[in-house]
Amino acid sequence: DIYNNLGIIYCNRGMHKKGLMHFAKAEQMYELIKDVQGLKIVNKFNEFMKRTTGATHHRECCGFYIDGGLDKEKVESNFTQTLFYLAQTYGKLNKPDLSAAYCAKTLQRQLDTKSYGIKDWAVNCISLAEYFLSSHNYAQAEYCIMAAMAILPADIKKRKKLRATIAMQLGKYYSQRLSNGIERMQLN
Repeated sequence: DIYNNLGIIYCNRGMHKKGLMHFAKAEQMYELIKDVQGLKIVNKFNEFMKRTTGATHHRECCGFYIDGGLDKEKVESNFTQTLFYLAQTYGKLNKPDLSAAYCAKTLQRQLDTKSYGIKDWAVNCISLAEYFLSSHNYAQAEYCIMAAMAILPADIKKRKKLRATIAMQLGKYYSQRLSNGIERMQLN
């Protein structure tokens, strides 16, 4: 959490390289603790002190406050945020390939943990597809568009505007792919 916050502070000040260092450190920290067993490994010393002393507030039982540890759910959520921040920062540093890679990782984690809003997730997939189209990576672009379509509700009357946006991107994909195919055929 602290590395993400420091990274945000530096990026908000326009110091993206320094921010990137902190996001990279957050990523390293996650790699070190991701395999810790158990759902919650949390230090709840203050709760113990309240129970043993009969205090109703932590300040009544001790002059300091200790509460911390490792909450696996929060660690996973923070790491998803870290990936998002890395994608944004690489974008600001004009490193589109790294930005796209981290954007894809973020989308995958959001999908795996079911922690996304349909509209935002689909729009982000469409944006990633746009990047892949611009670099002629058609398979990846199509995958992103199909992923955006796959999360839409089954009822076609719902999310009409989002469906239209995805359909427009799909049309753009087919148009560009056909144009590229014609150009290649004319070169041969």
